[in-house]
This record gives sequence, structure tokens and C-alpha cells, in this order.
Amino acid sequence: MKQVRPLWLVGLILFIFWPIASAGLAAEEWYSVQLGGQKAGYMFQNTEQTERGGRPQFRTVSETKIVLNRLGSRVEMLSSAEYFETESGLLVEVGSELKYSAQPIKTEARIEDGQVVIRTSSGGSLQERKVPFSGELLGPEGMRLASQRALRKPGDSVTFQSFLPELSQLVLATQTLIAVEQLPGSGPAKEALRVEESYSAFPQKRTLWLDRQGRTLRSSDTSPFGDLVIRLTTKEDALDLSQAGELSNEQFRDTLIKSNIRLPQARQVESMTLRLEKKSASAGLDWPAFDGPGQTVLEKAGEKLTLRIKRPRGFSGGRAADQPAAPAQDRRLLSELVQPNQYLNTDDALLQKTVGDILAGEGGSLRRALLLRDWVSGHMQFDPGLAFAPSSEIIRNLKGTCAEYAILLAAMLRAAGLPSRFLMGYVYLNGIWGGHAWVEAFIDGLWLPLDAAVVGPGIADAARFSLSRSSLNEGLGELLGGGQSLFGNLKVSILDYTLNGKKMEVDPRAPLSIVLADRYVNAGLGLRLRQPAGFVFAELDKIWPDRMLLSLKGPRGEIIQVFQDQWRPGKEPEAAAFRLLEDLVPGGARAHIKVLGKSCPLVKTEKKAAVAILNGVDVWLIQSEGGRALDLLKTVLSSFVVSPLWPALDSRGTPSAVR
Repeated sequence: MKQVRPLWLVGLILFIFWPIASAGLAAEEWYSVQLGGQKAGYMFQNTEQTERGGRPQFRTVSETKIVLNRLGSRVEMLSSAEYFETESGLLVEVGSELKYSAQPIKTEARIEDGQVVIRTSSGGSLQERKVPFSGELLGPEGMRLASQRALRKPGDSVTFQSFLPELSQLVLATQTLIAVEQLPGSGPAKEALRVEESYSAFPQKRTLWLDRQGRTLRSSDTSPFGDLVIRLTTKEDALDLSQAGELSNEQFRDTLIKSNIRLPQARQVESMTLRLEKKSASAGLDWPAFDGPGQTVLEKAGEKLTLRIKRPRGFSGGRAADQPAAPAQDRRLLSELVQPNQYLNTDDALLQKTVGDILAGEGGSLRRALLLRDWVSGHMQFDPGLAFAPSSEIIRNLKGTCAEYAILLAAMLRAAGLPSRFLMGYVYLNGIWGGHAWVEAFIDGLWLPLDAAVVGPGIADAARFSLSRSSLNEGLGELLGGGQSLFGNLKVSILDYTLNGKKMEVDPRAPLSIVLADRYVNAGLGLRLRQPAGFVFAELDKIWPDRMLLSLKGPRGEIIQVFQDQWRPGKEPEAAAFRLLEDLVPGGARAHIKVLGKSCPLVKTEKKAAVAILNGVDVWLIQSEGGRALDLLKTVLSSFVVSPLWPALDSRGTPSAVR
């Protein structure tokens, strides 16, 4: 249940790692990075004049370190780069090393005859590609000179192009002088040029304060955690990271979107209609191109958009019964989607062997894809301490967030000859919409969604929507252009959903739940529960990352808790249910109890008892604690109703006979 993650980290890369304009020769510049008012890291940059091949050039070195505390784990991102430019500021060569996890990713780029020759390496894998361009590419010193020459009075603007090695992408930036004013927070009056900077490929904008020489004094941008501020400071202040990254749990929770209803059987949802609304109309954020496999924009009006998501139905290894066959695909495009890149190391020997072992003797593209999905889901462990790791690291450590689950699955699919790409967006889970990553695979003429982190039987459900999709062959740049700035700036309302062929209309204004006298009613879940005599409802409608839905307290300190968990592939359902119960009731005896006509796993001691109700892909855990715990649990179960009561699933997600 922990695999959902806020994916704002990727959206910050552009702003944090975009090269600061050079400060001029023989000048070290140190910057402090703050996020939501908290220290988050530092930036360093130095430009000097050198000579290469008998020609004078500018050499700029830079380093950026970001340290954050995410869900109790320390996340570090480190970037270093070296730029070489001509005396006029034209970029000649740039190299960088990124460490978003334990394994570095190295990029080298040379400018040759109207093209950038890019070589990237990670985990022993090396790729080369060539990107054509027109015009000029500037380095940090060239950008400073361009700003110095062009920005004189309000209304002046300048556009320049550069190469960002952290994204392996060309970036076109436009700076517009808005006003000449005092630098914010500078103490004594200090003149600064307030500049708005925008990008052709990305929707984000940021505010810069420059001096008359084009040197960056301060920058500011919005993020889900508050303002991201980079300001010129002393070396000592910049390097003091003793308090860096202490973001509160509240700041992380603010990046989640609370759902207007609680979905039953979310991993089985077949289709859904959503209304998306920007929370901040002033942010100047454009809607991404939502249309794609399984997604259709029904209506778009200003800050609101209606989106339809549909899961292919009737898919059994051939064409989906409710979808036309895909048009002929570009063979070159599909061939690129099985190639290795800096994040998907498909030529890694261990990854290839693992894929071969999993698929030995297996036929059928969908069956092979689901076997790989199940292996990743069953072997990976959630670890929020990684930012963005390559598959050659993940296959060895088998840990990460949803991004690492998706990267590993995409790499394994490609190693099996199945074209794949990486998706980022939102997924529904236990009452919230959270930032998430999953995969699409091209199987028998269709793009099919697969999710190894938030997993259900078969292909991925429709309780999700993507903001961007990328091959990752060109680095992270594609992801940033696909609506990443909307993370933390959306409200999502479910208008209807279809489950087991039945369409359910939803009133967006209806409450999540109601308490009628002594009864809790959650219409979305079809769940009802009566409080025992003398008990009171203590907590209601808890959301992810808490598995608990509600709790009650008794007159003598007794506690009743109701948890929502979910089916996991590759595990025998009853054995998995007993393991969940034994986490709640350590040392308890195993038994069974009849609930709603079904024999359900039970674990009990004298003072604790818990039952698991296997209801399709939902697993309901009800626990009682206090004197005569089993009798108290039976009292609660006598009024517990959840519908629809679905048949149990076997370890492969196939409905089995109800005992």
C-alpha cells in the first residue's frame, strides 16, 4: 500500500539543475536552495578562462546537492557538470554526472555541425544518439552575456537555447524583464532586475532576480511544498545542511488529492469519468495532451476538464473485444521501444538472465507480460529513499518507489522483446489520488497498462490517469513536458465508474460517509457497521498511507479498527490473509469464522482478535482489542455489511469457488 509516491521530484529537476548564468571570470558563487521555507540543499558554480586545442575558452563547473526527508527516509540528489564555451559564449562540450540513487548516470555532449552528439552511460551500459538543432547553443557564460546585453528596461526580452545534460535535452528559454526593484530579502536596498523565465518545451515558469551583469541573485518557483527558492549566499551558509530537507508529513499529505468517494474494488474498475479542476488558476499551467490509449477528453473549459478512462475489456491475448485494432505502427518507433537507454538497461546480464528464467517455456505476449509484472510486484520492496534509479541498480537491490517498480518492469518487458514506455500520473488508492508511475506495453497491436506497484488481476484498472508518457530514451525531458507542473495543483472528482459491467453515477456533492444514530454508512464502499453499546466512533474515513478506515472506542478502553487492504498477485489468498492478521495479532492462534456466509481467516488471543474478509481484490481486516476480544469481534461482525460480496481470487487473480 506504500507504493504511491509524490512525483514532484522529477518536476523540480528542471529548476534545480538548470545552469545558473555565469558570474564572470574567477568568481565562485554559492547558492542556498530552500523548499517550502526549509533548507533543501546548495548550488555551486565557478567560471574561469582556459585554453583547449590552442583556443581560449570558458570553463564552468557546477555542483548541486538536494537533501530531503520523504516519508521518514533521506533522499539525496547530486549533480555535477562541466561546460566548455567559446569566447563568445557558444557551447562546445558539456559533461555531467547524476546521482539520484546509488548508481551514477553520466552524460557527455559535444556540439558538431548543427547537432549534439550525446553519450550516456549507467551500470556498464553505453548509448549514443544525435540531436539536430538550428541557431546557437549557449553555455552559462553565454547566457549571462545575452541577458546583460538584452535586458535593460521593463518589457525587454531575450531568447536563447542551451543543452541541459541532466535531462539530456535541448532547452529554449525566454527571459522577460518585468521590473527593476529591490532584491527580496536582501537587507539594505539592492537593485535587481525581476525577470520571468519560461521554456518552449515545458509549462513551468519561474521568477529570477538578476544584477545588471546578468548574474543570478535569486530565483523563485512554486511547488507542491511551497516556494522553491534559490538565493546567492556565502559558502558557509550554502554548505550548512544540518537542517536540510526536514519537510513535514503535512506537506507531503498536501500533495495528495482526497477523493470525493471511496471506491470499492478499485483495482477492478473498468471505466471512469473524472472532472479535473486546477486549484490555482493563476499558475498559468496548460493542460497536457490527455488523449492517448485508454484516455479521452470529453470536455475542456478553462480551468476544468472532463476525462474518460477506459480499461480494455475482453482482452485474452488477442485484440480487445471493445476496441478496434490499432492502426499499423511505425516499425522504427516500436524498435526504439525495445532498445536500452540510461534508465532501462536491457543489456544488463543479470536482468536478461532473470527475464529468461521467469519466461522459460511460456508463450503468449500478455501471459509473458503479466508474469514479469507479478515477479516485479512480488520481489520489490518499497523504499522512499530513492529519487530515480536505473534498472541495472534496481534488479540488484530490488527496492524503490513506484518509479523504480515501473522502470524495472519496463526494462524487463523490453528485454523480453515487448515494446514498453514509462507513464506518470495519478492513481486512486484508499481514498486518495496520489502521484504514481506505471508502464504501457505494446501487445498484439494494443498499448496495454501494467502496474507492478498498485496491482490488480490482469492489466491495470481504470482508476488512474496519466499526465505524461515517455520512452526514457531521451532522458527525463519528455516527462517534464507532460503536465508535471499540475502535481499538487489539481482537484479530482469522480463523476461515474463502471464495475462488473454496472455503471455507477456519483454525486460530487455527496458526503464520503454518514453516521446515522449508531450506524456508520459508506455508500461508495457499500459498507455499513453498527457501533456496539457504549462505544463511540473515534476516527472516520482515514486515507492513505493509513490502511485504517475507521475506529471505535469502548467504555473500558476497548478498541475496534477496520482496515482496507488489497489482493497481491502470486500469493495464496488465505495464507496471505493469515500473515496480515498475524501482524495485527502477534502470537495468536489461527482459526476460521463465518462472516456474511463465508468462512474467513481468524487470528485470536484472549485480548486481541482479528478477521480477514476476502472480497474480490479488497481485503477487509477487522480487529478488536480488550477484554473478551473474540466476543466483541463477533458483535461487530453481526452488523458488518459490505457489498458487492465478490468471489475470492486465486494467486493468479482468477475467481475461485467460495468456500
